[in-house]
Amino acid sequence: MMTTIHHYRQSFISWYLRVRSWCQHHSLVFWSSVWLVVGGLLVVMSRFQAFQYVFNDETDHIAVGYFVFRYGQRLYRDIITIHQPLPVIIGGVFSLLARRANIYTFVSDMRLLMCLYWLLTGWLLTWRFRGRGFLVSAAGFILQPAYFGLFVLAEALVWPAVAFLLLTLGEKLIHKKTSVYWPEWLADLVWGVSCGYLIFNLLPMAPFIIVATLAYWWPARHKKRQLFSKITRVMAGWLLVAIGWSFWISPAAWWQQTVVNFWHYWSDDISLKPLTLVAGYLTQLFYPFLSALWAWPRLDFLCLSLLIVYPLYYCWCRKRPVFWQLVFGYWLVTLLNNRVNIPDKSLWEGFHLLPFMIGLLVWLVMAWNLLWSQIDNHYQIAAVIITVVWLWGVGGWLRQPAKRQETYEINYLPQQSLVNVIESLKKPDDRLLTGEEGYGYLNLLTDLPFADEQNFHLAWSWRVPSLKYSFYQTMSEKPPAFIYFPKLTGHGFPDTLRHQWLPASYQVVVNPGGTGSGLFVHQSRVNELSDEQMRRLEALQYSLATVSADLLD
Repeated sequence: MMTTIHHYRQSFISWYLRVRSWCQHHSLVFWSSVWLVVGGLLVVMSRFQAFQYVFNDETDHIAVGYFVFRYGQRLYRDIITIHQPLPVIIGGVFSLLARRANIYTFVSDMRLLMCLYWLLTGWLLTWRFRGRGFLVSAAGFILQPAYFGLFVLAEALVWPAVAFLLLTLGEKLIHKKTSVYWPEWLADLVWGVSCGYLIFNLLPMAPFIIVATLAYWWPARHKKRQLFSKITRVMAGWLLVAIGWSFWISPAAWWQQTVVNFWHYWSDDISLKPLTLVAGYLTQLFYPFLSALWAWPRLDFLCLSLLIVYPLYYCWCRKRPVFWQLVFGYWLVTLLNNRVNIPDKSLWEGFHLLPFMIGLLVWLVMAWNLLWSQIDNHYQIAAVIITVVWLWGVGGWLRQPAKRQETYEINYLPQQSLVNVIESLKKPDDRLLTGEEGYGYLNLLTDLPFADEQNFHLAWSWRVPSLKYSFYQTMSEKPPAFIYFPKLTGHGFPDTLRHQWLPASYQVVVNPGGTGSGLFVHQSRVNELSDEQMRRLEALQYSLATVSADLLD
């Protein structure tokens, strides 16, 4: 009996060693195959989340991008957004690839395209960094739905660039080696492309990019020729991105709308008091440790804190130089929390945390990879269990997939109903004004251009003289055929609409239940409606009425 057990044990060990040897010699094939299987399963599971939330920031990328390509408009000159150009350009490309028959197929296709984006970029990271790239990609895919990673948002689009920069730094500064199949010139060029991709998605990432690039150049500081070559190649990669998006934008207008207007007008909505800034920075510096206390008993935050603390403690006791490298790496990662969010937020306010969470994943993979072979087996087992508990906590969407049809009817069906109404009433040259939070999907799916220069009409835009003038000029000289403005409270444009333009010149579309829908039709368009259009409107169980106070609320 003992002989048989010993034989099977030796056979298992021999099989394990052969598999490990094969994996080491064929790591590209192995890790790429594993990622395609794991990533493919996650894509299938993510499809259930397609209609889970409505996030209007996404429409400012997709709808604006759609009209940039659809009508050949110049971004920031003909059509305005305060967001950076790359989310708009990518959103526009996605909008042309997605089916636009109705909002169900369109949003579903947009989620699928974002899933494929995660799958493809995760494969590229796995191809470049093998096991470390796979771990970051897989864990990132698991936690991204909690941080709106399935939406076409800059925070979701930059994740591979963040991971690449930090994995490259870890390879150079911590592991002291680079890939044998990755030449130095290519590494420098891709570094520059990643920096350009990051900055033109999220301009507030500039501090992180500057510090990370200085750290990347640091090992070559005493070799002037090598340092000059690296700087030149990095700048060339950055310029490739800058030149790429310049075909669709007006550079001077980009500077005015996203930088000048931001500081002069939008920054008034942000508290910039010194004490507030210090408190906010300390909050982001000690995320997620504060979360483990504030959101107690959230085990996922507690587990994440333990995974961070143990490598620091171990390296402090055994490897002092590496300890300071890990501290620097963690401080660099905190720069990715560019909005200083409340630590225990994972939805709405927490979507800005996605780049930080990706950076934290890279830091964890690098730190644990450094000490994994040097710690006892029971510490390894404990680390695996804690990691599984953490990912289990943030990966609740895997345990309880959302019901697609039910969430669609709750979150998106009202907009589809209004699309049907507009389609029944519109004429080819009509325009649609949507606001205040931006409902550009109505424009996109009805193929009606924005009435003025922008999709969003928030309070900050009312403070910009040129945009305020554009509002008045639009409503006075070329009022749109349709207005959808469900929020008619607040200062500036909504109040002017409510008290001046809507009562004087528009009729309101009344819901089947007799309440105001937030959709208004200009009187001239009402006068031109044919009998057939009125019958289609009645078939949808909607009607038109004179604007009154009860139908405005």
